[in-house]
Amino acid sequence: MALIDDLVRQFSDPMAFFRELVQNSIDSGTGEVEIDVRHVDGNCEVLVRDWGEGMSREIIETKLVRLFASGKDDDLTKIGRFGIGFVSVFAIEPDQVIVETGRSGHQWRVVFAPDRTYQLFRLPHPMEGTEIRIVKEMSAEDFQEFRRRARKTIEKWCKFAEIPVYFGGEPTAQAFDVAALCKVTYEAQGTRIVMGIATDDEEIQAGYYNRGLTLMESEESPWPWASFRIDSHLLEHTLTRDQLLRDRNLDRATEILEGLATRDLPQRLIDSLEELAASPGVADREAHELHLSYLLRYIDTRGEFPREWQRRQILRTSDGEVVDLRRVRRALADGKVLLTQDNCAIAQAMEKGEVLLLQGGQDLRLLLRRLYGKAPRFVESDFLLLDDLRRAEVAAAGALKAAVFELLQKTGQAVDEVLFVDPSFHVDRSLRESPFFSLPTTSEPIPRKAWMVNLGAGTTLALNYYHDLDGESYETLAKLAQREPEWAAMVVVDSLRISGEIDERLLNTALAMRMERL
Repeated sequence: MALIDDLVRQFSDPMAFFRELVQNSIDSGTGEVEIDVRHVDGNCEVLVRDWGEGMSREIIETKLVRLFASGKDDDLTKIGRFGIGFVSVFAIEPDQVIVETGRSGHQWRVVFAPDRTYQLFRLPHPMEGTEIRIVKEMSAEDFQEFRRRARKTIEKWCKFAEIPVYFGGEPTAQAFDVAALCKVTYEAQGTRIVMGIATDDEEIQAGYYNRGLTLMESEESPWPWASFRIDSHLLEHTLTRDQLLRDRNLDRATEILEGLATRDLPQRLIDSLEELAASPGVADREAHELHLSYLLRYIDTRGEFPREWQRRQILRTSDGEVVDLRRVRRALADGKVLLTQDNCAIAQAMEKGEVLLLQGGQDLRLLLRRLYGKAPRFVESDFLLLDDLRRAEVAAAGALKAAVFELLQKTGQAVDEVLFVDPSFHVDRSLRESPFFSLPTTSEPIPRKAWMVNLGAGTTLALNYYHDLDGESYETLAKLAQREPEWAAMVVVDSLRISGEIDERLLNTALAMRMERL
């Protein structure tokens, strides 16, 4: 009995008994497992039900109630092979455990006491498969926490189970997948793997499973650029279920993973980049940007960029031409590479042949710096398009925009257009940090030296919607403008320092606008 007590205490998570019972059910050949946790007459009752092959009296007396007698040794179609799975139910210190099972026309009930002594009874009614009921005295408040932990445990250990597992009548299954768009798969001889370029969106970077049940998950992958999940009959856990069993089978599985991580996944990445660079679709452009970030992560973590990749046409110019890195390297050495996220307007305005205008964002800039030690500038750092600002308008500022435009007109500071914009579209820090800036009203690219001009005819006023003013913000004033547009507009105009302090003329103009509206 002391040996069993020691073993029960070795389970790092007492709630892991759910995994052990589901594992036994799968090994029984059932088509599904139903689990429920309910509160009955001051007791917590856990029910685990399957419709597998069940147990005979001989199996009960020689396997179920005897430690380390699993009957699954050397059978790779079975998950559990230590014969300790059922013992795990005692980790939560139940008051009673009842097992009802049937096989070959005979049905049995086994009732376990807290000290793990048991009584065996013949059931008077037919029974298919096995039902385990665990009873533990528990308050209603503690029960709610127990049920929450139970669901979390089942979702952790059984989310990829090869058969349906239900909790409270609801399925717990999740897709066997990784978060990255760029991925490879493998399936052969009882082993399935999905592997992708690691992303920060996925907490688990390495997952090991047997018939879909979790053996071990880790936040770190042996190959830092790759996250993966492997479900294989080759994998087993240790006696205490907290580590993988280190043996020849694990070595075989690791060899497969190594080939995917170092050969197949990098090849898929460079192939995908080439395909996406040649595709004109907007969605493909966004996917191309994402794959460039994957490539950057791969290089940073593996420190490798094969020479043959220099010949792959993985980058795209603003006018749709695809280019390889050899051409980019030469142009970059001459200082003739610029980056843009605008499709064509800026490119058409620049003299062709002078620069290589690549389509890409910050990840491409960092990638080129990583590869060649030199980062190109963004064309938006020197040029700006009014169309870009219009696309970045904040709809919530509509009422404030109209009021500011009218107040400027009536105070002699007329402009062609007022825009409240979200400046995060632009990489230039000066635009993100400025409360406002004014530009000539034109469809042509506007050079930096013309970004700040005096207000008046032929100019457009653009205000940084998320900039904080003295005690106020444009965002707060936009809400005020829903009720009092003139007062909100007066604060904005004053913040421009056009008329200095709020003088009598500005105040009277705003008051007249309000009286006219009312």
